[in-house]
Amino acid sequence: MKILKTFLAGSLAAISLGASAGVVTLYQAGTPVTVNSNSDNVVAEVLFPITASQDVFVDFSVQFTGTIDANNFLGLWFGYDAPGTSNDKNIAGSHTDGPNIGVKTQVGSGADLFVRNTGTDASWLTGSNITPGQSYHLFGHLYKSAGSATYDRFDAWLNPTADEITSLTGADATSILNSGMTEINAFGFRSANLNQDAITVSGLTIQAVPEPSVLTLFGLGLVGMVAARRRQSV
Repeated sequence: MKILKTFLAGSLAAISLGASAGVVTLYQAGTPVTVNSNSDNVVAEVLFPITASQDVFVDFSVQFTGTIDANNFLGLWFGYDAPGTSNDKNIAGSHTDGPNIGVKTQVGSGADLFVRNTGTDASWLTGSNITPGQSYHLFGHLYKSAGSATYDRFDAWLNPTADEITSLTGADATSILNSGMTEINAFGFRSANLNQDAITVSGLTIQAVPEPSVLTLFGLGLVGMVAARRRQSV
């Protein structure tokens, strides 16, 4: 899978604590990727090193090339892979049973960027009637509403301001469907109807707020690695 290798080259190994307290960077792509094929697994499952069970943040830019037709599609999906069991969520098939965000064009003046938690119905981002050749910045916040055990809120912003990203206010669309997922440890891309068209994804970054206990262990692991490197350099 050439496209998958390109994403992996971006640095799954470059896991770090984010700027905000408790935020962990799970994935950061190093180079843009252009998708011009039709596949439910155009970028196959990529596993995260830490399972997220609280807030997940996704940030990337998209650029469309070609002629806008009905349902030119590229969606980034999230899932949960439970190795050795049948408890997988949104891993196989068309990846419409869990959260996804991206491009789903409508002919005419309709919005073309979407977010959703499950199924095929989309919540459309206000003002996202895209123009070929122009870059659009997408930021998403996937989380559980108060009292929910499962991911049931997915907010999305088009060309967000720094204040909107920091405050998590002013979203251009929100999916309030229930994904039925309690944990997330994988992502991938699905494409459809890109016959003579292409969509380029750049700057993909995925972050999360893991359970406090996991974060503590992760922090201890970083401390251990730093200590080991210091011993080696002595």
